Amino acid sequence: MKHLRKTRRLTQNQFAKLVGFSRQTVNMWERGKKIPNSQSLIIISGILKVPAEYFFVREYSSKNNKTR
Repeated sequence: MKHLRKTRRLTQNQFAKLVGFSRQTVNMWERGKKIPNSQSLIIISGILKVPAEYFFVREYSSKNNKTR
């Protein structure tokens, strides 16, 4: 999420306002301390212009690459 946010040249504050959450919540998402719910992921994916599945596939792919 952080990479996509930065690619779109959004600060955490700007992104937080767009998704309707606090900057602290966005920071926790990016650090993996919290996970957005499915409805939030739909909003996030729309703002970042990726399908919601992007977040699941990327995580799955990363885990598979580490075990090989």
